Order: sequence, then C-alpha cells, then structure tokens
Amino acid sequence: MQRKHDEAKPCKSLKEDDHTKRADFERKKFRRSLTIRRSKRNPTNEINQPSSSLALLLTRKDEVAAFRSFLQSEFSEENLNFWLECENYKQTKQNKIRKTAVKIYEQYLAVGSSNEINVDARTRDTVKANLSNPNIEIFNQAQTRIFKLMESDSYRRFRLKLLLNLDMASSEQKDEK
Repeated sequence: MQRKHDEAKPCKSLKEDDHTKRADFERKKFRRSLTIRRSKRNPTNEINQPSSSLALLLTRKDEVAAFRSFLQSEFSEENLNFWLECENYKQTKQNKIRKTAVKIYEQYLAVGSSNEINVDARTRDTVKANLSNPNIEIFNQAQTRIFKLMESDSYRRFRLKLLLNLDMASSEQKDEK
C-alpha cells in the first residue's frame, strides 16, 4: 500500500524503533526454530501441531533441536542432554561401557557437577554404587525420572509456547489476506 504524500508519518523515538525491530527479529527467529513441516498425509502447506507427546518428540531430530533451543532459553538443557546421552550409552560397545558410564555420572549425576540434573539421592547413590561394574541399564531409573520431569514441566511449557506461536502466526497470515 502506497502512502499519500500529504500523510504525516508518525514519529517514533529511536528506542521505540529499536525495541520494535528487536521484537520482530526475535519473533521471526523463534518461528524459524518451530518445527513446522509438511505431513505426507497433508500435502498442503498447513501448519501441523507439535508432537503430542515427549516420547514422540524425542524420535524426531528437528523437534529435538527446537526443544533444545527452548531449553537453552530456560537454562535447563542438561535434562535433555542427559536423556540423549543415556540413549546413546545403551548402544555403547562392551569395552567402553565403564568409561562412558563414569563420564555420564561425573557430568550429570555427581553432586556439584557442571550439568547436574535433579534426581533424588537414592537414584544417584544407586548409579554410583553400580559404576564399578556397570551395565547398559545403569541409568534407566535416572533416565526415567528425568523423562517424567521433562514431560511434566519443560515439555508442557515448550508445547504451550509452540501452540501460542502457531496461533499467532496463523492470525498474522489471516491479517495479511
């Protein structure tokens, strides 16, 4: 739409203009990180809903990346990293199990570690006691607890934020028409 020459353009202060640009930039950046994709069943360009469960999300690389980005913004990425490392650990060759188990314990379960996850002392102590002779199931209890924590806490907020942004994007598309 072209402006008429006689219309006065409203003046904005530099701070207001910078704030508006920054908000637009952040909104576009978040939209790019959304996991909007075409479904094989739905070849149209409609926006699909985010995964209905954390378990399903964790099977999709693009959704894991979006969830990771969200967790980084909340400074709580360690739970996802721990869960994914446990999944990788289950595929570890026998000759590397002990070394990998100790590494995971020291990084996520040891009290005061840089990426310490929130598990109860009993779970932590059980893992620590089994480090001398670890198997591929050593982290199962801790992994299950972290999964439940993510599912009931951060995944709900992530899903809500996605749905709100999808609604907002849908509204903006309608406004443009």
